[in-house]
Amino acid sequence: MKKKRHVLSQQEKPQQKKKKSTIVKKTIEEAKEWLLQHPLKTPLHDDNDSDDNIDFSDIPELTDAQLKKMKRVGPGRPPFGDKARKLISIKLDESLLENLKHEAEQHGKGYQSLIHEILQNHFTKFTKKRASS
Repeated sequence: MKKKRHVLSQQEKPQQKKKKSTIVKKTIEEAKEWLLQHPLKTPLHDDNDSDDNIDFSDIPELTDAQLKKMKRVGPGRPPFGDKARKLISIKLDESLLENLKHEAEQHGKGYQSLIHEILQNHFTKFTKKRASS
């Protein structure tokens, strides 16, 4: 014969605390207004602080080599010439790409700029040759 399992009644079961929800419903505009009225404060920021009071003494100065390697980031490069360049995608052999990158580094420029120059030089010569024929 099977043993009977003891079943706790609802009253005997340990009461579990229900988690309270903290959902606040606000419109985007209300949330923005609240944030403007209650600026976030961090331990590193104080209303009296300004950029003039920042201590940079523990940050080493950058070398010329480090500065030369830096690249500008942002919403895109400004156009060269009258029009912006068109973004394309091409497939190149890995060895060719490595050679282009190496040569570009030797000249202190990006490999994409080097590819642009190579193509520009080719078509400049090509159009001159065609015009003289």
